[in-house]
Amino acid sequence: MKALALTKAGDPFEIIDVEEPEIRKDDQVKIKIHGTGVCGGDLSDYLNPPVLKKESIILGHEYSGEIVAVGSKVNDLNVGDRVIAESSAGCEKCIYCRDGYTNLCLDRKGISGSYTDYIVVPARYVYKLAEQISLDLAALSEPLACVINALEKTKIRPGDLVVVIGPGPLGIFTSYLARLKGARVFLVGRSSSKKRLEIAKDKLNLNIINSDKINVKKYISELSKYGAETVFGCAGSEQVVNLAFDLVKRGGSYTELGLFNASSPNINFEKIVTKEIKVTGAVSHRPDSWDRLLKLYQSEVLKDLEKIITNKYPIKDWKTAFENLKAREDLKAVLY
Repeated sequence: MKALALTKAGDPFEIIDVEEPEIRKDDQVKIKIHGTGVCGGDLSDYLNPPVLKKESIILGHEYSGEIVAVGSKVNDLNVGDRVIAESSAGCEKCIYCRDGYTNLCLDRKGISGSYTDYIVVPARYVYKLAEQISLDLAALSEPLACVINALEKTKIRPGDLVVVIGPGPLGIFTSYLARLKGARVFLVGRSSSKKRLEIAKDKLNLNIINSDKINVKKYISELSKYGAETVFGCAGSEQVVNLAFDLVKRGGSYTELGLFNASSPNINFEKIVTKEIKVTGAVSHRPDSWDRLLKLYQSEVLKDLEKIITNKYPIKDWKTAFENLKAREDLKAVLY
């Protein structure tokens, strides 16, 4: 079968031939991939190719699909089930895993490889979907689970003023879910993300602020002289963090979801002290995040989020997808 892989010979990706995976352990399931969302990390690998220790790596971890085979000891999943799956696994033995924080496990490993036709994964990381959930919406599950993990760490009360900086998928999901908690939410982005801001406003009815046209500090201060109760950073940017510290009220909270890609940002740490800002990092997801996501799917409050998928590409057109994401022509692209 064909697969999109990061390779030493590629540019930096290429379509390669690989053997179809088969179940080798009695606790595994084999999933036929419906579609895979292009992650920001995959785009980062495209723009700044990493040094590989082996010839090729099949990436892709934001997927939905259908089970086509199950191991002999799998009892709660069946052939034909429509499913989603976690993108990483903990050791299941350490203090973090035992407390449900598999995302913090020192031996955490990725479960990726969905830029192809089939994937085999341990059944314990697979979740069955209700019939009414579209597989396109379900392809957004992994980043949604990451946002749910961040929101679980962040106290938001009805009526709170919440600012989300960064109008990519994580920022839009954060804004949408924070609004479900009853908060007044404003999504901030620049003119370079004009199309993304328009989608957020026109398709999801989110409040947006273009920081190239509006003085964000002044705008937020007019909404509340104290500032925002909570600010989320969804871009992994030094400028975002320092802006957030200006926008958040004294005693407020800041939660960072973005990754800084090995850079060392110059952060105004003094404002954390003088404003007593509660700073929280949120990485990946926990099993509980997926359980909560399934409940949200069943309540159908997330169905509009499928609208952020701006293009669907056959896997042979992967380069067009990555180039359009690079140019911010797309908000969310899915490879099929």
